[in-house]
Amino acid sequence: MFEEKITWHEVTKRPLTAEEQADYFIEGYSQYEIPDYVFECEMPEDGQEILIATACEVSQDMCMSDCDGCALETHGDWDDVVAWATLPKYKGGVTDA
Repeated sequence: MFEEKITWHEVTKRPLTAEEQADYFIEGYSQYEIPDYVFECEMPEDGQEILIATACEVSQDMCMSDCDGCALETHGDWDDVVAWATLPKYKGGVTDA
């Protein structure tokens, strides 16, 4: 039997510092455009297919870069995502040779 280990990465966030908020203002962002948090964890690469875990389910999605940083193709934002993992490479069933 083939087993592939799935490594989950906890999604941790923190509020922006005053200096980080000031940087957004310098770049011309309005107050409502500044994100509420930044990630303090390893994040997937742009275009990477991943599994995401929320309090209710595990589902497949794709990480996408957007103007705010990092978004998910299907789920949208990361607000209720507690962990992510690289999509397993083995997806097929067993076939008789």
